[in-house]
Amino acid sequence: MYLLQGLIFCAVVGSNIHWQWTPNPYLASGIGVFLAWIVTMAIVEFRDRRAASKNILKHQITNRIGDDCDN
Repeated sequence: MYLLQGLIFCAVVGSNIHWQWTPNPYLASGIGVFLAWIVTMAIVEFRDRRAASKNILKHQITNRIGDDCDN
């Protein structure tokens, strides 16, 4: 995760150095930090939702197996 955050930050700051899309280097750094944070939160949210859906599926399968054994 840290590698991805560093790559995003360096890409934003590097593109600012190359193309000078903002005259303020602190603004480019802030944008890089903000984008890295947004991407990190998106990945964490995706991972949590995926884990929750797997747990729900596992619970449903366990309940079905238990119901079949009761009959």
